[in-house]
Amino acid sequence: MSLRVLAVDDDPSIRSMHEMLLMLEGYEVRVAEHGQAGLDVARAWRPDVIVCDVMMPVMDGIEMLRQVNADPDLRTIPVIMVTAKTADADTKRGYDEGAAGYIPKPFEAEHLVAEIERAAAEASSAP
Repeated sequence: MSLRVLAVDDDPSIRSMHEMLLMLEGYEVRVAEHGQAGLDVARAWRPDVIVCDVMMPVMDGIEMLRQVNADPDLRTIPVIMVTAKTADADTKRGYDEGAAGYIPKPFEAEHLVAEIERAAAEASSAP
């Protein structure tokens, strides 16, 4: 069975790139344009991993991460933050909120895939 990955980003070109890249890796993929839409998709579809931008309108990625981690039905889903915000304080904030990974933009496709695989493996082996 292939991994189910939800990619959340407000930039349509990045959403398309995530969708195409992840489908080529054999993942089932859904996309959303902001955190609230991402939560809606996550609740309806139950992805194995969420890849989420930090800076978005409506609901940013950090708030989405908080809500995923607060929801008993979603909190086991690892959330990997993908962002242009690369200051140590921003990275620490993401990890403090429970991010499973933090990937700075621009990134190599192999790095994203490796982080998704690592996060999914860790989540599946958790008690």
